Amino acid sequence: MDTLQKAGHVVIPASSRESCLTHIRTATYHLLLIGATVPAADRKRFAELSRKLSPVSKIISVELPNSQPLPLADKRVLAGDEEVLLMAVTSLLSGNDESDLEGRRR
Repeated sequence: MDTLQKAGHVVIPASSRESCLTHIRTATYHLLLIGATVPAADRKRFAELSRKLSPVSKIISVELPNSQPLPLADKRVLAGDEEVLLMAVTSLLSGNDESDLEGRRR
């Protein structure tokens, strides 16, 4: 969360299932980031609700190795790699793909 805020993003944390559902239903957002420790059933529910209520918003799924991928996610990132996560956020919010971003970093 700190890394995203330092990069200039507004972060609305949700520490429970109910608070996440409330934010998805009531907040205006461009990106839903689903953490790796969120239970699989909740991950699916959050993604489905987000697609229904905010179809233009993007979804990033942070995943543990060997976990089931979240099919509705626009991007999937392995847990613990903050640099890749920031690149995924930037690419989805800017509309650029990661290869373009990587080229600008060199």
